[in-house]
Amino acid sequence: MTGPGTDHAYGGGGNDLDIDGGDGGDRLYGGLGEDALRGLPGEDVLHGDPGGDTIFGGRGDDAAHGGDGDDRFNQSEFSYSNRGSDEYHGKAGNDTNSATEAYGDPDGKRDEVSCGEGTDRVYASPEDFVADDCEDVRILEF
Repeated sequence: MTGPGTDHAYGGGGNDLDIDGGDGGDRLYGGLGEDALRGLPGEDVLHGDPGGDTIFGGRGDDAAHGGDGDDRFNQSEFSYSNRGSDEYHGKAGNDTNSATEAYGDPDGKRDEVSCGEGTDRVYASPEDFVADDCEDVRILEF
């Protein structure tokens, strides 16, 4: 599923392998199950909901919410950097957030990360805010 402009997409129950927002400010909801959400360029809001989700923000100021489950917040494979001030919010589960910096190319913007319950790992740059509920924080210096 993909589309240009401002999209609202709902994955529903089960595993939704690809929910792509395309260009523009999108609202994507994975629903139950293991989902892959890609905001791509634009100011996106992504909700993984319950299940082990993989969430790609892309370029723009994005807000990503993992929901319960072991979630992964990553850079979009279509973009070498987020180039935005982003927010990442995990919930219960063992989450991994490597989205704050892309491939050794920091964007210089302040990202905000909160993790929720579970044992979570975050890769961040010095300018990012990482909440105290993130257990394994690795500050990357470039």
